[in-house]
Amino acid sequence: LIPPLTFHSPDTDTEDPATWYYLWVSRINSDNSLTTVIKQWYESSPACGATCSFTPDITLSTGNCRWWVQTWNDSGVMVPGALG
Repeated sequence: LIPPLTFHSPDTDTEDPATWYYLWVSRINSDNSLTTVIKQWYESSPACGATCSFTPDITLSTGNCRWWVQTWNDSGVMVPGALG
């Protein structure tokens, strides 16, 4: 399983904090091509504050993966964030 992921949104004092997190994980194949393992949006909770976490319900096979996280808010703005 993927361990719990914790996200920090540094601008939670602004009018437009992150309200959604998009996780994309791909396996790196032996020929360096990518196979998507998961692409999923996660909604942040009003109780999150400056830190949110979630645990994707997938199991990764042995090997290397590449991952991306995109933040978004209800105003349609990508919000800077960090994986902690």
